[in-house]
Amino acid sequence: MNGSYKREQDVDMELDTQRESERSSLDMDLGRRLSQLSNNAKFAMTLNQINRVQICAAYDSEQDGGATMYVVDVFLQNIQKGLPMFIAGETESDRKKRLRLALAKEPPDYQVEHRYSEFRTLLTRIADVVNDHDHIRFCAYCSRVNMIASAISFPPRVLNRGILATTTGWHRLLTHIRKHQLELFVNHLLKAAKDMSYRSGSGQCGRFVKVSRTLNCFLAQPQVDDCTSQSQPSRGLHA
Repeated sequence: MNGSYKREQDVDMELDTQRESERSSLDMDLGRRLSQLSNNAKFAMTLNQINRVQICAAYDSEQDGGATMYVVDVFLQNIQKGLPMFIAGETESDRKKRLRLALAKEPPDYQVEHRYSEFRTLLTRIADVVNDHDHIRFCAYCSRVNMIASAISFPPRVLNRGILATTTGWHRLLTHIRKHQLELFVNHLLKAAKDMSYRSGSGQCGRFVKVSRTLNCFLAQPQVDDCTSQSQPSRGLHA
């Protein structure tokens, strides 16, 4: 009788141990999932705050061998404050036009500066993350980002410095062309990288974090100490 009771106790203890082990394993798995979700949310939130960029100017730096620096205006998402304004008799088309004009007059939230080689490095790093042919066949997110990185006309590396390039106007022309091409590239990449339809649901691709981190670092707001000196240079500025 006592032996049978002891065996039942042993079985109960073994079952309790198994249950505890299973709960511990589930807790660890849940912790990893929550950590991953938190990490994804952090980068998604930062990236989603950025609405668009605009390269407003370029200038030839006195450092770095006279490299051309591109001044990038970064505009964050516009947050509606208070009730929207309605004008009597205004059509929907007129309202959209008015809002577009109002947004166009809004100053940028901050600026960053990059030389051409840094834009090319951004392209290379993004392509290295998503350019996996076996993977992108089944991943809509990486396929979309890879298509943007490869299809958008990125300005080629061309010699644009020197006396001849300056005197003939080639340097100024190439800088003007690059401004528009680089702006188009970053805006398309930004839109693709933060597209919720490609990174939601249970099949969310983990490479989203790497893409977001790379873009966030490139468009990161300067430190407060640097913001005071972030005014546009007055010499050699190409609007």
